[in-house]
Amino acid sequence: MGSQSIPPTIYLNISLVTVRRFMSKEDISLERLLKICNWLGISLTDVSAAADSQSFKANHLTLEQEEYFAAFPKYFTYLRYLARGYTPSQIEEIFCLSDAKTDKYLLELEQLEIISRNPNIKLIIPWPIQFRFPGPLQKKFFNKIQSYLVKRLSMIELNQENTALPTFYFADSLLLLPESYRKYREEIQKLYEKWTMIGRSEMRLSNPTELIPATSLLGIGAFDAITEAMGKP
Repeated sequence: MGSQSIPPTIYLNISLVTVRRFMSKEDISLERLLKICNWLGISLTDVSAAADSQSFKANHLTLEQEEYFAAFPKYFTYLRYLARGYTPSQIEEIFCLSDAKTDKYLLELEQLEIISRNPNIKLIIPWPIQFRFPGPLQKKFFNKIQSYLVKRLSMIELNQENTALPTFYFADSLLLLPESYRKYREEIQKLYEKWTMIGRSEMRLSNPTELIPATSLLGIGAFDAITEAMGKP
């Protein structure tokens, strides 16, 4: 007999009054939330993605913050790793940083009002963010990022390297009528929003070392074109 054939109040071992409180304002424990998901036949990722879908929007840095990162792009790389859930000690190990260098990165990001360190490191800005178009980061790095992508795709196409995971990419341009082009853009935008929401959920629910960076819609394995273009800490 499946779990959904059992009344939820019996399956969850709670009263109907408690259910009503959950539906109004009371917080719910992770254990009970997992039970509810099991009864509904869904995952926590599904719940998180559905919550994100209610308020999806592009997040941007302030103009002043973008100008800073355009001048000091390695700090943006450091921020992106923090945003993906890596701890400062993990970032130190990845990029062979000293404790003094780590303190410098964290202090600068704190002074930019992007993170807080009281008592634990926490991002102040919503993540992920997108470059402003036009904007300082777009003007300085967009073409460079694209060139790294083209170079990477060329290497894959010529079989000059082996990839651990299946690789896919778009090789051809399209010739479309204006109305078809409009629909194409709309579908691509919906696809981007869908996988951005899923990515946000999986970032929150997973160990960062288990996550694989996907570069925009190209999905070319674990290649991080932004870090390649903007530099490592």
